[in-house]
Amino acid sequence: MTKILLVEDDLNLGEIYKARLEAEGFQVLVAKDGEEGLMVAKANQPDLLISDVMMPRVSGMEMLEIIKSSANLKNMKVIMLTALNQNTDEERAKDLGADKYLVKSQVTLEDIVTAVHELLSESSAAAPAPEMPTTDMNAAPTENSFEAPTSTPINIQSAEEFTPPAPEMPTMETPSSPMPTEMSAAPEMPTTDMNAAPTDQEEVLPNYSNQSVPMNDMSARSAPMPSYRIPTNVINDINPPTPPSPSV
Repeated sequence: MTKILLVEDDLNLGEIYKARLEAEGFQVLVAKDGEEGLMVAKANQPDLLISDVMMPRVSGMEMLEIIKSSANLKNMKVIMLTALNQNTDEERAKDLGADKYLVKSQVTLEDIVTAVHELLSESSAAAPAPEMPTTDMNAAPTENSFEAPTSTPINIQSAEEFTPPAPEMPTMETPSSPMPTEMSAAPEMPTTDMNAAPTDQEEVLPNYSNQSVPMNDMSARSAPMPSYRIPTNVINDINPPTPPSPSV
């Protein structure tokens, strides 16, 4: 991740710059004056420096002069961000090695972000790409090179030789019984003649249709049942009689 060192004595303004640069995906290191900025730069080796000019202890110009004289920090990109709008200050910063000189009253926050992207893209384009080793495919293998073993061709047999024959399934024999060609006739039921005379083996039932019943027997059956009288004590227990009222 690209590291940016922000040196600003105005803490509120520094927080605004830090939040916007972190939104772009940069790692932002913060210092409140030039002396602290030199210590952070030496310990973290940032890719870009954004510094104010007017600061206590060590000013921005003094810090820039020390950084450009250091062998480990002289290739770092530098943006001087100040409230001083004088040509002499801008010329001095450019002579000390500053890449851009921006006046706070003349630029916006997006202008600062654009300047950061421009300097970082120039830095990445100026860095030489590492050379990749080339390999000669036709060169003879050396002792340290790895030679892949040659593969022996395999004689693939036909699929019929690898496929085992399917086992024969036993056949089940079911006994066949001949179907009857003609249906057997139903047995004949004997018929009975109701007007025929009875035989010796038949039982003759008596005929009571012409016999009369004696009247005495009928009268005996229709005799009235004797009447039953409920005892008085039982009636009194269920519904006791009302006692007579005393005479006045």
